[in-house]
Amino acid sequence: MDIGRFVSYVACLFSDDVLFPLFQLLLSAFAVFCWLIDRFHRWRANREARPQPGIIGGTVTATVTRGNESMAIFYGTYAALTGLAVSLSLTVDVAKAYRVFCVLWDTLLIAYLCLLSIWFRNKLIALSTWLKSVEKR
Repeated sequence: MDIGRFVSYVACLFSDDVLFPLFQLLLSAFAVFCWLIDRFHRWRANREARPQPGIIGGTVTATVTRGNESMAIFYGTYAALTGLAVSLSLTVDVAKAYRVFCVLWDTLLIAYLCLLSIWFRNKLIALSTWLKSVEKR
């Protein structure tokens, strides 16, 4: 194999024709993954909340109210990721015939991840806390 053929093969792998559908696929798969993790945690919480034989009393429930700082992190991440996804969808020629669908699909997936997925939101808070600790060093 000569170097010219190798370079053209690598250039094809990094083209919009390959990377944009890959981005869409990975974003969709990650949203499904987060949904499955959220469902598992809800199932486990409901299972553990059932009264156990030999345990006196009922169940304990708690409600987490997010503060302004964490909500700002969620909204900021949502805005940044949506802006990135929309700009990709609008500039790539591969999605020319499906731009409206791609923009709506990406916006819905990112909205679910940043605003509704409990697991992903907790990961965002953990990342923010870690970044603050790195900044203080």
